[in-house]
Amino acid sequence: MINMENKDKKIRIVSFQNAHNFGAVCQAYGLQQTLLGLGYKDVLFINYNPQYLKDRYNPLNTWQNLNLNTSFLRKISRVLRWCSFVLTTWMRNRRIEQSIKRMLRQTPHELMSAEEVANEETDILICGSDQIWNTALTSSLDPVFFGQAKPESYEKLLSYAPSTEISALREDTIRLIAEYLKSFSAVSVREESVKNKLQPFVSFPMEVTVDPTILCGQTAYDKIASNRIVKKPYICVYAYTPDEELVRDIIRTIPNYTQYEVHYILFSATNLSQWGDKSVHSAISVEEFLSYIKYASYVVTNSFHGLAFSLLFEKNFNVTWINNKSTRTEALLQKLHLNSRMVKDAEKANWTNVDYQQVNKSLDEIRKESIDFLLNSIND
Repeated sequence: MINMENKDKKIRIVSFQNAHNFGAVCQAYGLQQTLLGLGYKDVLFINYNPQYLKDRYNPLNTWQNLNLNTSFLRKISRVLRWCSFVLTTWMRNRRIEQSIKRMLRQTPHELMSAEEVANEETDILICGSDQIWNTALTSSLDPVFFGQAKPESYEKLLSYAPSTEISALREDTIRLIAEYLKSFSAVSVREESVKNKLQPFVSFPMEVTVDPTILCGQTAYDKIASNRIVKKPYICVYAYTPDEELVRDIIRTIPNYTQYEVHYILFSATNLSQWGDKSVHSAISVEEFLSYIKYASYVVTNSFHGLAFSLLFEKNFNVTWINNKSTRTEALLQKLHLNSRMVKDAEKANWTNVDYQQVNKSLDEIRKESIDFLLNSIND
């Protein structure tokens, strides 16, 4: 139960909500909507968007990777491909930025530094979710994502389901994280493996909480998903490399697969050869991304959020295995007793109907534990 004294507190969140990535925006929306649904009124993301994160999505920064030390015709070809990449990336960025404005509540001004973040009026600061503690994305540990802009000024400082790659947790990194966590009143992470790495260095118990997309539930995303885009029955593929052999082979195991169109959602911009291909989608809004999964007959994915929305929209799905990238998806499938949906060999793909009555029961239990963590952490 919400403590009525806290319902008007200024709750602020630091996350990757400005990333030009469907999952990043959706997880931010999920945490925001959950807090609003619990009765907290003043919930905003701190509009922290440092240059190193902006640079990740600036296609012009790829110019230095354009090797023109070749024949004239190949130079022309590479420049054309690069121009295509820049244009489609700009279009994609634009569509996602428009979704961010529609979906998320943020502080009014973009902030670029810890000093600017420190000036934001904040009673309770929540760090999370997403991979905000992953040094592969932040170059080094960014103190802002550990509430270190002005930790002594917060009534409560807590983390909700931040994540990182286990390979990024070297001992020196862990010790610095442990030092930062001394300022926290409560800490949760998204994966058991991350907790196991950090817990020996932390003096208080850490918890594992579910990704905000799962926490928020289907109804919130139903409200914002675009109307059905593809009229015919179709298979939705949302994968890091959608043309890889395993993905192609799994599609062929779908019953009567030739009767379905196949639509591919890309993680990045389309290349020149994909221009005009109506089955390939990159420059789409977040709401359209949700629609492609929501109305699919089958889903093939290896993305954590591809899995999350397959579950929320009760899809028949399989997840393809990727070395060093499947930890989060595998952990969630194990919790839901859906291990058979993680596929390393296409011949073992499982296309029997998922028992969503049992899955939803398990998801409700997971949600309750995570809601309890949020309420207890804010109210105590």
